Amino acid sequence: NCTIVNIENSDSITTKMCEKVVEVNADFGVICDSNAEKMTIVDNKGHLIKDDLYTALLSTVSLKMDLTDEIVVPITASNVIDTIAKHKNAKLTRTKTSTYEILTKTLEKTKGVSKFALSYDAFASVVKILNFLTIENSDVSSIVEVIPEIYMDKKEIECPWMAKGKVIKEIIQSENSDVVELYEGVKVN
Repeated sequence: NCTIVNIENSDSITTKMCEKVVEVNADFGVICDSNAEKMTIVDNKGHLIKDDLYTALLSTVSLKMDLTDEIVVPITASNVIDTIAKHKNAKLTRTKTSTYEILTKTLEKTKGVSKFALSYDAFASVVKILNFLTIENSDVSSIVEVIPEIYMDKKEIECPWMAKGKVIKEIIQSENSDVVELYEGVKVN
C-alpha cells in the first residue's frame, strides 16, 4: 500500500519532509533532485539518510538482494563500505569521484543495470528499497541501525598549484603511511 504525499518545494523541504514522515507514520520519505538521479531518504523515525549513509544503505540493499557481488564507490566514500563488503564476502572497487568513472566501473564490475539503477535512478532505487523492505519485513531505520557508525570529516582546501606537492608531502609525512591513500588527492583513513 503506497501513498504519495507531495510537499511544496522550499528551502526547508528536508525539515518539512522529516516532520511529515513522522506525522503521517510513513515507512519512509524520498526527496529527489530535479533530474531524479539522486535522492535523500527520510527514515520512519524522521532521520535523514544521505551522502555516505545513503551509499552504505544502497550497498547493503544491493548485497542482501544479490543484485551484485561487487560494490563500486568513489574513493571518498566512507570505510564503512569496506566493512559491509567484507561482511557479505563481496568485492569492493574504489574509483575516482567523477560520475563517468563511477558509472564506467559500475557497469564493468557489477551485474550491470540493477546496480546502475540503484546508483543513478532515484525511482528505481525507491522500488528496490520498497521491495527489499517487503521481503525483509523491515523498515529503513532498522536497516540503518545495523550499518556501522560513520565518522567522517571532509575538507576541501584551496591550495595554489605550486604548493600542492609540498602540502601532500607534509600530510603524508605527518600521518602513518598505512592510513593515507593517494588516489585522487589525499585521504587519511
